[in-house]
Amino acid sequence: MLLYRVPAILCCVMAVAHELMGGPVVAESLSKGSLFASSMWDEMTWSPGEVAFVLNTCFHTCGAMVAITAWVFWQAAAATGPASHALTKIAIALSATTFVCAVALGVTSPDSHGTFAWTTPPIYAWSLTTGMGLVGLATDNRRAKKE
Repeated sequence: MLLYRVPAILCCVMAVAHELMGGPVVAESLSKGSLFASSMWDEMTWSPGEVAFVLNTCFHTCGAMVAITAWVFWQAAAATGPASHALTKIAIALSATTFVCAVALGVTSPDSHGTFAWTTPPIYAWSLTTGMGLVGLATDNRRAKKE
């Protein structure tokens, strides 16, 4: 189903861009301690290096999640009936979570994260991916294949 394959391909592109284009930028910012969260270490028991490690881990975990979302959308396109619907719901949940988090950061932190929320791809890409998944789920009337 095209409404599942397109988000799968979009997720593949986003995962590659996330790692290849975003990775070096984030790694450099973490190494310089120029991310806001890197300066919060003194309020906790973590050292700046530990905070940088956790943030870097989170960044790459997000990249892996995007690749998994692509795979789930692709599997939903190949399946039919209840299996396809279950896989689509999982992919939509992953997509929508990223979209909602990006919007929440943009709305609740207008002076810091909010200035970038509307000028970077996450909100737009994830609204498109989530929307296509929802439309696909609502219109997917393929029945389970007979064996």
